[in-house]
Amino acid sequence: MQKVIELTEKLDNATLKVFKHFEESLKKEAQKLEEVHQIPELVNTKKAEYNNTAELRKVKRKFGEIFYGVLCPINGVNTKNRRYPDGTSTLDKDNYRDVEGPCVWKKIGHMTKWSTKCNWYSPQQVFEKLKQKHIDLISNGTVNRKNQKQMAQDLYDSRCYMNERMTKINEFSEKCELSKTYNVELVVVKKKDIFKQDNDDEYADNHIPGLPIDIVKAKIDSVAINGDELKLYPQLDNAVKTHLKDKHGIETNYQFNNGVALNIVDLSSYPPRGEFRWDCPFYFMDIAQLFKDPKLSNHCGLALQMKIEILEKLEEVNTKYAPQLLANGIF
Repeated sequence: MQKVIELTEKLDNATLKVFKHFEESLKKEAQKLEEVHQIPELVNTKKAEYNNTAELRKVKRKFGEIFYGVLCPINGVNTKNRRYPDGTSTLDKDNYRDVEGPCVWKKIGHMTKWSTKCNWYSPQQVFEKLKQKHIDLISNGTVNRKNQKQMAQDLYDSRCYMNERMTKINEFSEKCELSKTYNVELVVVKKKDIFKQDNDDEYADNHIPGLPIDIVKAKIDSVAINGDELKLYPQLDNAVKTHLKDKHGIETNYQFNNGVALNIVDLSSYPPRGEFRWDCPFYFMDIAQLFKDPKLSNHCGLALQMKIEILEKLEEVNTKYAPQLLANGIF
């Protein structure tokens, strides 16, 4: 038994030594990434605030608050100024089943067939659901709000300006073709509790989940841009897939196909880590070359510029209509 114990101690020491070498190799790889990842369009300190994707998520809600803050009650409070999709203020009892589309009264909304009620939108819904037809149903006041329709049209045009850029940003977040296909390596890791690490959260970037057991080739020809993150989509050829299955019993699933997120601005101490499936992690190696791709820098620059234009347009609208918002107690 003593010999078994001695062998166990040797095995533990050897395992720890392998882990230390592995950790050092990962840190060296991360250092390579650190040296080349400085994409100017994403780390310019003057524009850092625009990298925050949360700011864009607030734009839609803020626009709805401005739209209602400036215009409500849009067509006044008198029911005679309510406008159904057909432009009338009252519904024909015999034909209401065929009436469907945008409607306007105190707020904007939508009416569905077979209903005599309108669904009025909240400020959070305005940006997505506002249509030109709504603007066409708005009327100017006779005493006050004499330019109500013109203000509504101006706000709608601003909304379209921002929405066009948001649509383009969404396209970038789905897929960006690189200038060429890059060959990278994936280090296959076998999950193993080696010893207590500084971070015990196995899902944290700075936690190494186990030891390397293999390395396989992969290709990357496109990425996705989402805020200050890149999403990497490695592709395996059939020979590699067969090798992983035969040697390690590993088959990729949706987790692998969903890609691996890499924060461009705030890099981890280790290279990006993904999973073939929930219990089979891997590390990217040799991906520093991707950051030198000219198309990547161009995509990031365009996405950032459009974010800036969106936020500046919202600020322009907010400033332009500040008197109305202040008068209505919204500002």
